[in-house]
Amino acid sequence: MNTQLLLKYALLLVLASLLSACLGGTIAQQIVRSMLTTTADKVVANAMDEQERKDMLAKQNAPLKDTEPDPYWAAFVTSGFEQVQVIATPLPKSTQSVNEDAQTNSTPQSALLVRVELFNLLLGEEKNKLLEKARALGAITLPIKSEWQHWQVGTGIIEGNQKLITFLIPPEFGKMPSGAKVTVEIAPSGELNMLRYAYN
Repeated sequence: MNTQLLLKYALLLVLASLLSACLGGTIAQQIVRSMLTTTADKVVANAMDEQERKDMLAKQNAPLKDTEPDPYWAAFVTSGFEQVQVIATPLPKSTQSVNEDAQTNSTPQSALLVRVELFNLLLGEEKNKLLEKARALGAITLPIKSEWQHWQVGTGIIEGNQKLITFLIPPEFGKMPSGAKVTVEIAPSGELNMLRYAYN
């Protein structure tokens, strides 16, 4: 211990003895203990700070290890990107002229309606398979899948040529009996025929 610290302790002992004579032993002891504890805390804190400073300096001045360079780091640092070549493509003709061409080439389409005698209804898995196949082929008149349970799929014979066709029955027609006379709209290729009118 250094001389300043010894002088502090000696001074504290003298003060303690004076206070014990003046104020009584218990109060003097408490004051001395408090002063000694405060001084000891400061000494310990200063010693810890000094040790931390020495450890930090030792870490900063420590020699670096001679290790092999990381091959992945070297590859990453030296990597680059290839030069992008600009490819110029001509713009398509304006959408206005495309729309005009479509209008001049389009002819009015009329729906073909035929009278059909309902033969039977497709149910369960058979109905779902047919609707799933139509969906996979891109049919746009098909109802959304969550509503399939409300729609019926019927098969029937066209009056006059005895050709068998399959068609969708919207929910508003309900469950139709076999032999019912209906009018069906014949759909273009890739779509499902649709029941339009029922007579009985």
